[in-house]
Amino acid sequence: MMTPLKQSEKRLLAVFGIAGFLLLNLVGFSWYSKKMLVLDQQRSKLETRSRMLTSMKARAPEAEQKQAWLAQHLKAYPDPTTRDTYLDDFVINLSKNLNLELKKNQALEPKLEDLFHKSRYHGEVTGQWGDVLEFIYQLQKP
Repeated sequence: MMTPLKQSEKRLLAVFGIAGFLLLNLVGFSWYSKKMLVLDQQRSKLETRSRMLTSMKARAPEAEQKQAWLAQHLKAYPDPTTRDTYLDDFVINLSKNLNLELKKNQALEPKLEDLFHKSRYHGEVTGQWGDVLEFIYQLQKP
């Protein structure tokens, strides 16, 4: 059998009980607030993604029209060699038409940017400044 607790022991036990209860509430509140913060961040990301998908859905018909136009007007090269040959011939003919001298010319690996394969070419051009500017303009003209 246990001996009865003194009044001071009962008060001490009550103080420890209240302190433990407050500590558990503080830890629980901290844990709950962290979880709520994570949920708020996830909700914000999902709302942003939802807005983005809604705007993409609204622009889908326009994108389909562009895709149809590209399919009609642009042809894919059968292989990289054909593409490089076409690009090389284009640059050489353009430089001849403008009386430019082309040195160290070579087609580089294309880059995939904005869902397009962008052709790249490296070469050194010498000639009249006006012809060089026209050459650059003709190369970059859409």
